[in-house]
Amino acid sequence: MAVDDELAGETMGPGSEVGHVPMGDGRTYWFATERAAQGGVAPQGELAYLRSKLASWAEPIPAMLAATDPDDVLAQRPL
Repeated sequence: MAVDDELAGETMGPGSEVGHVPMGDGRTYWFATERAAQGGVAPQGELAYLRSKLASWAEPIPAMLAATDPDDVLAQRPL
């Protein structure tokens, strides 16, 4: 999903934040962070977890997550 070429931003909620930056050619760089217990995992997969957790957040976050291919997600959790 391409975010408007003029729109970059960061949205914060309790213990979480999401940022996005348009990169041109219909590509968007995005990240999401969350305070979580060390060693935690999302059994349903990281993207499915984020889609569920952030479904009610302001656009473009839900649409951006909906357009993301699960194979394109790089997740890093504390060890």
